Amino acid sequence: MTPWAPLSPQGLEVSVRQGQGTGLQADVPRLRPRGASMGAVPDFPDAALFAMRVVIIVGLYLLMPVVKPERNSCLSRLEPGEIRKVK
Repeated sequence: MTPWAPLSPQGLEVSVRQGQGTGLQADVPRLRPRGASMGAVPDFPDAALFAMRVVIIVGLYLLMPVVKPERNSCLSRLEPGEIRKVK
């Protein structure tokens, strides 16, 4: 059996053997996962964050024509004192 046997009844090894004068001894079952790789673990959150950032940037560009006049309106009312500055 290969060291990376699939998780199946053959992959769970339990063997009973004769001990030297102590009777029967059973080995502990050993799980042998197949092809486990940790490389994808940090890659998935990075890809998810990148996808979210792309959506936010696209949204900023789409909303720029709406936000720019609102910003200019607020700044023009802030200068004469219509809107008080908050410290």
